[in-house]
Amino acid sequence: MNLERIENISQRSMVFYLIVIDKQLCDNAEMDKISEFCKAKEKATDADMEMWKSGTEPKPTIVKCLEACAGEQMGMMTTDNQLNVDAVMKVYAAESKDEKAIANMKEVLDECKAVTDKDRCESSAKILKCISDGSLKRGMKQML
Repeated sequence: MNLERIENISQRSMVFYLIVIDKQLCDNAEMDKISEFCKAKEKATDADMEMWKSGTEPKPTIVKCLEACAGEQMGMMTTDNQLNVDAVMKVYAAESKDEKAIANMKEVLDECKAVTDKDRCESSAKILKCISDGSLKRGMKQML
């Protein structure tokens, strides 16, 4: 599976969806299940889902909560509203053959691992912003 196939995911949410890249871990059908689960859990409307897919900025709370839900479902975000560095690195390292990119991502994730908020939706948004900023600071292709 490649990034082009992940059409139903906001680019700003991409870090939590790195797991989707790995064919053995998640496919489009699985991502559809997660999206539907999160839509129901967060009581999101079809319009909310469209905002999530389009990467609307600034993000409304419902979009932040959809991102948090998906991150939780895929193990990218812990139950205490923190980034699961090991889970993200496992997928990133499996998909990237570029040692420098892997090292850069590890640095970014290490910088962001303490980012949290008592509100899971805000925590998700803060984590994603931290990763985006850290990636850009290192000249990495913007994934978020």
